[in-house]
Amino acid sequence: MRRFISVESKRLPGASTVHFDEIAKERIFASIDQAKTNSTELLRNAYRQLKFQLGRIPELQA
Repeated sequence: MRRFISVESKRLPGASTVHFDEIAKERIFASIDQAKTNSTELLRNAYRQLKFQLGRIPELQA
């Protein structure tokens, strides 16, 4: 997210274009920094959700 917000082209993946002023960027960066994206609990919940959606234990395929 930081990379997409920081890029001077102001383009996000997809069909949307968004312009962030400096105050908005600072607030977004602060929110990203405070988000617990490396939480083990988040990983466990994502695993459980994927298992439920697949209807089976997920497998690693190379």
